[in-house]
Amino acid sequence: MAMTSPDLLCQVTLMTSKRHLRRQKIDDVNKMGDTANDLEQKLQENGMQLVTRVFVNDVADAVRNLKRSNARIIVGLFYEVVARQIMCQAFKAGLFGPRYVWFILGWFSENWFLPSENDERPVNCTRDEMAMAAENHFTTEALMFGQEGLATESGI
Repeated sequence: MAMTSPDLLCQVTLMTSKRHLRRQKIDDVNKMGDTANDLEQKLQENGMQLVTRVFVNDVADAVRNLKRSNARIIVGLFYEVVARQIMCQAFKAGLFGPRYVWFILGWFSENWFLPSENDERPVNCTRDEMAMAAENHFTTEALMFGQEGLATESGI
């Protein structure tokens, strides 16, 4: 299976964050099935459990499913336009704040969560609501070399 670098980085981030999050159960909302399958396997290998897998066909329904599952750690495997829609619905459902951690792929533009007049699929949330919804998210970004001459988690 081929994986893009950010997908792999998302998995490494989750595994190394496990000790800090104090939670063994993860929820996944995605548009990338193969990556999600690999993520589930890696989670199991590291003593974590994928509780809910939600596919994004209907954004509101996907967020309702996350809420029903009592999601707290959520991995978002989707593109920027869908990410804005998901975060708006997450705000409306109360899936934001210090009790929630979102891991999202990191190739999005700066301030990706802010609505724009140019959006092909506009969101029904204000800029402030979107900023609040995205406040406790992590994005994964490629760091090609370790800092200070030390190897990164990926061994580079």
